[in-house]
Amino acid sequence: MPFTANAQYSPNGIYAVLEAETVQNKVALSGDLAGLAKTENSSGSFGAAIGYRALVSNNLIFGGELNIASTNASNTVNDGVSVRAYEGDLISGLYLTGGVLLSRETNAMIYALIGVSSTKGDSTLENLGTGNIQSIEESGEGFISARPLNLD
Repeated sequence: MPFTANAQYSPNGIYAVLEAETVQNKVALSGDLAGLAKTENSSGSFGAAIGYRALVSNNLIFGGELNIASTNASNTVNDGVSVRAYEGDLISGLYLTGGVLLSRETNAMIYALIGVSSTKGDSTLENLGTGNIQSIEESGEGFISARPLNLD
């Protein structure tokens, strides 16, 4: 999930944003696993971003952004013998941004971003027969690009 500050261009270049979003965890089961019982629970995500954008010339804008957010979106898969559950904890990203300032009066702009994003969560496996629970902390990183449009 890209989580980006849709902040306006500001003359001093520095911006900070508080954000609230919705996160949806999805489970894709295929083959022999396709018929298993599953739940997919959405959740709110709350975080903050800080960034810098500089107007260089001909209304071109370049900058960077760092963000972090927490969530507890979750999902489970039950095969009748065990239940595997995943709950998200943390989402973060580091991006380079570039774009065009459309209007100095309204600070409207179009920009794109490219960077890396990561997610961290907790996974548990519960054996239904014994009640034994195993916990694993999981994380993943990835490449992300997006093209937000910011018109005020």
